[in-house]
Amino acid sequence: MIDTHKTPLNDEDQPEEVVISKTSIKKAMFELQDLADELIKTIPKQIAKLPLSEILLREIELGRKLPSGNSRRRQVQRIAKILRAENLEEIKLALTTQELNHRKNHQSISPAQQWCTRLIDSGRESLAELITLYPDADTQLLGQLVRHAKKETGDEKSTSKKYQQRLFKAIQKTLAC
Repeated sequence: MIDTHKTPLNDEDQPEEVVISKTSIKKAMFELQDLADELIKTIPKQIAKLPLSEILLREIELGRKLPSGNSRRRQVQRIAKILRAENLEEIKLALTTQELNHRKNHQSISPAQQWCTRLIDSGRESLAELITLYPDADTQLLGQLVRHAKKETGDEKSTSKKYQQRLFKAIQKTLAC
């Protein structure tokens, strides 16, 4: 006689079913759409450096040309759909690296701009402080540039900012040393 009684399978023998909720699917879709929108807004020079397929590059270019509205929204959704087949981690890493480099460059400019403003506003006191902090600075050149930049700022007829720009560049050079 054949035993028809089946023994239940162990938990280890049963394949695990992964249940993905609609909410998590929608969340992932919106994240892809945000990434697609960010790619459209990224300048072409930076896009060229990203690891993207030719199809995706063409779609991003098309998305840039579209005015904001429904057509652009649909294009963002199309790009998000194409992104599913791409290596998202690699793309996100490259975008993050570019953003960090961009911030780093802007942060290095900020102190030079602050010094430039301080030197034009307060003159000799700030110049003495700058020279104390950076003894290798060209004192004579900085003094001349500060005087000329002050005149340039005070002269209402002058629209040129030639000396302010020269002062800024000299300060950047000084801070880099």
